[in-house]
Amino acid sequence: QNWKMKLVALVFAFILWSFVIAEENPTRTKIFQDIPVTYTAADELRQKGLTSSTPLTEILNSVTVTAEAPADALDYWNENMLEVSVDLSQINEAGEYVLRVEGATTLTQGHIVSVEPSTITVNIEEIVTRTVPVDIQLINQQEGFYYGEPILETETVDVTGARSNVEKVARAVCT
Repeated sequence: QNWKMKLVALVFAFILWSFVIAEENPTRTKIFQDIPVTYTAADELRQKGLTSSTPLTEILNSVTVTAEAPADALDYWNENMLEVSVDLSQINEAGEYVLRVEGATTLTQGHIVSVEPSTITVNIEEIVTRTVPVDIQLINQQEGFYYGEPILETETVDVTGARSNVEKVARAVCT
């Protein structure tokens, strides 16, 4: 029945709680979704005559990052302060590799607790080139129009890429 006393107690409790939080500045965690992944040394891998059989962005395009920092600092963190990368520089030959997904931050207060997924599996193959014939297909021909015979500048094209992908190519089609 003494609602005034209860209200004063509630306000006093809130002030006391705010003071403790400000003095203690406890460590908190924050989860960031859909952080983009960059692949370092991809050009070096290509210079070695190697490439992934699947485009790297299709293997892993974004991750979830959990960060930990003092409460007052964590309020200012955003996705732009996080960097997630996969290092390809240690790959020197074809094969299957399990690589770590590394997270980093530009801030000094706090650190990255985890990155999910924390590893990826990449299938690395040699880069090969294959010459395939070019076929012509006329589509959407309409009555009453004259179509000249198409003439190709070249009868073949070179297809370059991962061995398993290039071996699947039988011909090129020009529509």
